[in-house]
Amino acid sequence: MALLAAAQRRGDPLATGTVAAVLAVAGVAVGVAVALSVSVLRESTYDELDAAFYVGGAALAVRVALAGGLVALVALALALTDHLLVARRSVAATAALGTERRRLVAVQARALSATAVPSLGLGCLAGGVLLGAPVAASDAGALPAVLGGVVLAAVLVALLAALVCRLLAAALAGRVRAASSLEHLRTP
Repeated sequence: MALLAAAQRRGDPLATGTVAAVLAVAGVAVGVAVALSVSVLRESTYDELDAAFYVGGAALAVRVALAGGLVALVALALALTDHLLVARRSVAATAALGTERRRLVAVQARALSATAVPSLGLGCLAGGVLLGAPVAASDAGALPAVLGGVVLAAVLVALLAALVCRLLAAALAGRVRAASSLEHLRTP
């Protein structure tokens, strides 16, 4: 399954690379926002209204970054759909050899996840550690809390990306079924 997913990702390397870059930038934005939010919440110099303002702004930034990541994932799913259309004879041959359709859908999910999960997770870690941790360095006690928040956010973002990839692959099940039809073995 990993071999098929890797081959599918190589089918359109420009789309895969572009989506990975967009997801990494979205991850960086999430990491920075989480690091700054944890830092603001640990500071005693902010009153309740100021802290709510800064944390609310960071939450808005996270929502925008995740929305951009979702758009990028949908673009990658569309690129995979185009690849299915081009490679329908190969997909039909794979199905004719006995591969179940649910396995072929799992290949789609793996192709999406192999791009999305590392890009978002590593982007979140990089953004939080490289850009957010120096902000928290002024308070020595805040650094472990900031790093813990960033790691937790990276894990949650990666899990969310994996879930979205599975949902998008399930949405592609009809396309996989159409591409794996045995009638495509007769086409040149």
